[in-house]
Amino acid sequence: MKNKQINLIIFCFLTVNCILFNTQLTYAEVKKSSYIKNIEQQILEMEAELEAQNTTYRKRGKQEQSFLKNTDYATKKYLKKCEKKITVIGNSFIDRNEIKKQNLTGELLIEIVLNPDGSVFSFDIIKSSGNKHLKNIVKQIMQEVSPFEAIPKNVLKNNKRFVFKRSWVFVQ
Repeated sequence: MKNKQINLIIFCFLTVNCILFNTQLTYAEVKKSSYIKNIEQQILEMEAELEAQNTTYRKRGKQEQSFLKNTDYATKKYLKKCEKKITVIGNSFIDRNEIKKQNLTGELLIEIVLNPDGSVFSFDIIKSSGNKHLKNIVKQIMQEVSPFEAIPKNVLKNNKRFVFKRSWVFVQ
């Protein structure tokens, strides 16, 4: 980690500590504390996770992107069909009693890449709640819903594949 980041963390910690507790800690005392070491470790882990995501994104290549900023009617209609299929199959696949019993809650964000014929080229969990059981449920649902309807040419346009994201929220 860069020294500037560490110094900024220590400065913030000193400032907050002085304001809240009206104490005067020295720079050396704070730098030695386990709290700062824990924060440093969390930052390193986040940087590694971000780098892994960036590497995955770069490997996929730009030719596979389908940007939906100005989504037309045909694309919205196709996405709604995909969402409906995922929701219907997902709801029938999920055992709500099991989720309540195991206290499974969390949110996941996945990116789905479809081939022109509607088959799933890939899907990646790009934001996870950290619950491995929820990840497995989403993976099983994605296997069940594939393939989707073939992608209309006016939706696919000149792209080789169609990319969209879907959020999964598990609540009790």
